[in-house]
Amino acid sequence: MKGGAILRGGVVAGIVGAIILASLGRGLGVLIWPWNWVSTSQGWIGFIVAWTRTAIFLLPIGMALGVSLALVAAVMFEYIRQRAGWLAGAAIGLALGTTGTATLALLPWLAFWFSYTFMPVVPPLGRYDPSWALLALVATSIVMGAVAGACYGKPRHRRHSVERFRWKQIRHAASDERRQIASRL
Repeated sequence: MKGGAILRGGVVAGIVGAIILASLGRGLGVLIWPWNWVSTSQGWIGFIVAWTRTAIFLLPIGMALGVSLALVAAVMFEYIRQRAGWLAGAAIGLALGTTGTATLALLPWLAFWFSYTFMPVVPPLGRYDPSWALLALVATSIVMGAVAGACYGKPRHRRHSVERFRWKQIRHAASDERRQIASRL
């Protein structure tokens, strides 16, 4: 496996993921840390400062997840698929994002066992529906996987080439014998 490509792809994917999550979290009105911070400035300057702070706090988390995703993708590229690229990376990102988001969606159920509810019984429709945040996580992991796959390049373990062959027509032995007999006559 190519360690430099894994690290480079993971860091770039983490940066892209942090930017996407900061934007989507602010747009969806997520009210947990780090999205709940509000700037003292007013207007678009305050929005830019708050968004930048959120992106900076999400950057190390995104880079750690990006390197992890790139490592899993590299194993898939080298030993299972033996091909790489942004499309294969996006498919791996979809699988990992769906699995991670499904695990994350179990947190309200797990918190219920400790008598702590932080989500309503019936989720509100519209912008504040928690399903949008889960969908944003899956979309972010797809983009991160595509970036990691594009940065990886060609894998070292190549797919075994299929031997090329040509079809040859095989004549029946009986027809060959008839021709030999006919040529003697």
